Amino acid sequence: MRWTELEIKNYGNVLVTSIQPKEIEVSDEYYDEEGNELKEEVLSKRQAVFKNQDGNIVERKYKKVKVNDEWILLDKFVLTKEISKTEEVDKIKIFEVIPEKHYYAKNDVLLSVLQKDDKALKFRYSTGNGYKCVYDAYLTPYNNRLIMILGIDYFNNAFDRIERGIEERKENTQKVTAKKIKSANEILI
Repeated sequence: MRWTELEIKNYGNVLVTSIQPKEIEVSDEYYDEEGNELKEEVLSKRQAVFKNQDGNIVERKYKKVKVNDEWILLDKFVLTKEISKTEEVDKIKIFEVIPEKHYYAKNDVLLSVLQKDDKALKFRYSTGNGYKCVYDAYLTPYNNRLIMILGIDYFNNAFDRIERGIEERKENTQKVTAKKIKSANEILI
């Protein structure tokens, strides 16, 4: 974690660091449905097959994904095309998720309902991005339009990780101070 020190006139020094969403851990290896590791055999530049321990070609392969500190076999996620379970939430909830993707959405009926109720619609959504994840999705009105915000992690979780990192660092290291270097902004302003 890298911190930057900002000196703000009349307020003093402010330390800032980027907020990173929690990454999904996905194995590099492929597995069969019983969880046995498969070996890749390259046939040509554009073609490869995966074989099990017996040397038989396996058509369907999986990866291991870490979920709640446990490795489970998962098939690739496919693009979500139908949502059957949704939840209306206060619009403020969308500020809790760390946004990873944003979409413009179009549905005048939904826009009108969400504006009238001052709500957002929450559901699970996959972009069909392989083994990465299923996002928490929020549809909400913004400037008389509908936007969809996707994220897998929440600010409070990230803050907890950062604060734990600060405490661990305090225990293990000494404070290092950097020399004051003029920035391009200071010279140009």
